Amino acid sequence: GVELAAELALGAGRSPQRITLTHGGPHLLDNLPPAASQRATRWLERHGVEVLVGEKLVLMGAAKEKNENRPQLRYVGQRSGVVVLPDEVIVAAGSRPATDFLRQTTETDSLLSPE
Repeated sequence: GVELAAELALGAGRSPQRITLTHGGPHLLDNLPPAASQRATRWLERHGVEVLVGEKLVLMGAAKEKNENRPQLRYVGQRSGVVVLPDEVIVAAGSRPATDFLRQTTETDSLLSPE
């Protein structure tokens, strides 16, 4: 999730968006020394990523808003009660996130393609 959030953050300068990275463990990059986690967290936050650690989000429902094509998802943090209303959800659990869908975007759609 850290790597994907970083790539999205670098692409965010070309389009307005909010990026939230949620991790259920006590800190990012659990299998590395704490200094690596601290450095990654600081970098992500400096680049506009909201980092929520020690938090698990639960889908509380979806409501279709007026003039919207699809329902608005509503997630709530089990620990803090934080509410997240995402446009997109990318699950990056495990050592290799499922990002193959990014290859299918057009250059104008892609956040990761160079200008």
